[in-house]
Amino acid sequence: MPISTLIFSKDRPAQLELLLRTMWTFRKDYKESKHVVIYKASTEEYRIGYDKAKAFYTTIDFIPEDNFKLNVLNSGVFDEKYLMFLVDDNVFLRPFYGEDNHGMQRLKDDESLCCVSLRVHPNISHCYAYDSSVTSPRMRSGVWTWKNASGDYGYPMSLDGHIFRTADILPLLRDLQYENPNQLEGELSGHPPDRSLMTGVNKPIVVGVPWNKVQTENDNRNAGLSYADINQEFLEGKTIQFDSFVDLEPNAVHITPELIMR
Repeated sequence: MPISTLIFSKDRPAQLELLLRTMWTFRKDYKESKHVVIYKASTEEYRIGYDKAKAFYTTIDFIPEDNFKLNVLNSGVFDEKYLMFLVDDNVFLRPFYGEDNHGMQRLKDDESLCCVSLRVHPNISHCYAYDSSVTSPRMRSGVWTWKNASGDYGYPMSLDGHIFRTADILPLLRDLQYENPNQLEGELSGHPPDRSLMTGVNKPIVVGVPWNKVQTENDNRNAGLSYADINQEFLEGKTIQFDSFVDLEPNAVHITPELIMR
């Protein structure tokens, strides 16, 4: 069950490298699937950082962003039946293989299922973005009705580790108007497929790590760490370590553990 992956990144090559390293470690279908990164480097220092990440992961296609929508449509990720979106501050926490995943089997067989989220799980009780509590919806075999559900349980069109049928998403990517990942997610959220159900995982496989913010579309909550400083350490030979993520079972889809570079 190959799942193509489209990843978006801006000015965060070190954080992208952590995502790619954990994806390579934990995705058992890594070699079966096509992975593409669309990246934007606003300065020469970030471009050099991306060149360094490219050298680490030579089987991944890196596309420098010049026209975001055309870059997406020409990315070459639409040949497989399923498509996963990721952003550069995502991290994989544990193994994932589509053939063994209950949600992927449901996506294959149940036409009312909109997506499989690798970040949403039954123990979510907190929303980092709004620093508020979240109520779990009534589930049946790990599946729930997403409309009117609380927080991330009611947000199927996320670009953070959600898997869709390519046939559902490609027409939207062609028809909607967007110039960057935040606009894309907003447009997708306003035009979800006509499928009422959503499913997740028993334990979080992907988590968002908002150590900082590079986009200017939204004033998203974040830890305020300098992505320029992180990039400089990356250029000096350090990488972000996985130590802070070992054995984590977070109660939110976004977390900000200690950043360790060495």
